Amino acid sequence: MKLGTAIAEIMKREGIEILCGYPVNHLIEHAAAASIRPVMVRQERIGIHMADAISRVTSGRTIGAFFMQHGPVRNRPSRSTSLPKSETYFAGHSQN
Repeated sequence: MKLGTAIAEIMKREGIEILCGYPVNHLIEHAAAASIRPVMVRQERIGIHMADAISRVTSGRTIGAFFMQHGPVRNRPSRSTSLPKSETYFAGHSQN
């Protein structure tokens, strides 16, 4: 089993039905193959807002998920250091 397939399976088991994503992230393809509906956005901040909204309008019963192309670069020591391949943001709100 490939890592992307395993991640998509875990997301499916956690109840994620919609995946907001910024184009060119291979995990989006794996999620679509696992019957998780991809919704593509043109700006990363919009995708994060959509994932947050999914969690909020369902009162936390559904986890909002967002995949982006590349994560932010923090404390990068040199230009030769490779960037992270992808970052995942899960928006979830507890019902406490």
